[in-house]
Amino acid sequence: IDNSSFRAAKVHGEVCAVFETQRNHSAVFFTGEDGFVHYFFVDKGVWQHDASSFAVSRAMGKLSVVYEKQRMHSALFFKGDDGYLHYFYAINNAWHHDGTSFRAAIVAGDISAVYEEQRNHSAVFFKGADGLLHYYFLGDRAWKHDGETFKTTPVAGDISAVFEQQRNHSAVFFKGMDGLLH
Repeated sequence: IDNSSFRAAKVHGEVCAVFETQRNHSAVFFTGEDGFVHYFFVDKGVWQHDASSFAVSRAMGKLSVVYEKQRMHSALFFKGDDGYLHYFYAINNAWHHDGTSFRAAIVAGDISAVYEEQRNHSAVFFKGADGLLHYYFLGDRAWKHDGETFKTTPVAGDISAVFEQQRNHSAVFFKGMDGLLH
């Protein structure tokens, strides 16, 4: 157990880890006492703390992290203090923020991101304020919103997305209002 490397900030919310291939090491994101996301990563064999790159919006609830192969870096999705989905991604090891492409639905529950091989990009599923599952994916070099496909069953709980190699597509699972897995 490492009791000394993470003393720079206290955890106040979600914790989400990812394996970063470019570093050959895990990294971890969490919501700190200040409400902002903190990022611990390894550089030259030593844990580093980044408390400033995500200070655009406070994280309200779940975090979802995915490793984006096309950028060779992790990416982060979370509900911001404005109620909308926020996306942080790295280009040349510098973090960038997109808080404007996801305005079709307000986040009101769980979030699950997945790296979609067929698109060579991440995608994200979340429970919207309407109680339904929403899906954002990249198409024609822009984020696309799908709020129609999952209209038959409202979401009641956790969401988990996975990429299925054999189908070359994502699958998503969630607890419905009927208590069943969908």
